[in-house]
Amino acid sequence: MKRSIYWLMAAAAGIVVANNYYNQPLLAEFALAFHASERQAGTVSVAAQTGYALGLLLFVPLGDKLERRSMLRTLLCIASLALVAVALSPTLNWLVAASFVTGLASVAPQLLTPFAAQLAGPQQRGEAVGIVMFGLLCGILVSRSISGTIAGHFGWRTVYWLAAAAMLVTAVVLSRMLPRGQPSYTGTYLMGSLWTLLREEPLVR
Repeated sequence: MKRSIYWLMAAAAGIVVANNYYNQPLLAEFALAFHASERQAGTVSVAAQTGYALGLLLFVPLGDKLERRSMLRTLLCIASLALVAVALSPTLNWLVAASFVTGLASVAPQLLTPFAAQLAGPQQRGEAVGIVMFGLLCGILVSRSISGTIAGHFGWRTVYWLAAAAMLVTAVVLSRMLPRGQPSYTGTYLMGSLWTLLREEPLVR
């Protein structure tokens, strides 16, 4: 597999994971926009991270059971719609709910990482995973600066309009550039076997 595919996946991982961190430098602006305290506005960040954690728990195990490219496209489209809902938020409660759904659907990096490992094979697996994780970490670190800069010039809603567009572009690019990721697991949904795996598989622990 060409190394450029791994860098494409790294870029996608960074763009998607950023959805969960755009809100952090914008909490004061949320509070001002919705006439709330900064503590109340902080629930936006909590909701995004809670949705992200739940998405990891519910959706990432499906990556071994469903075709990964189609799953990525679906999640990115949902994330785009959720980001549009954030941009259109009329109330703080709406913003909190939309941020939760955004986090829930922004788990593509954790699907891309094992996908890269699968495509690379044993010889290049470490390099492929490292490249994708590099993109993910860059997305986390840079997202706050980007959102703060854009919001300072164009307002916080613009951040989310641009993020929604980025999700659609990423979905199209990944659909065209990535090969189909055939499922590697034919059993039942893995959620039911998590405790068994933890108990019986030292590598998982």
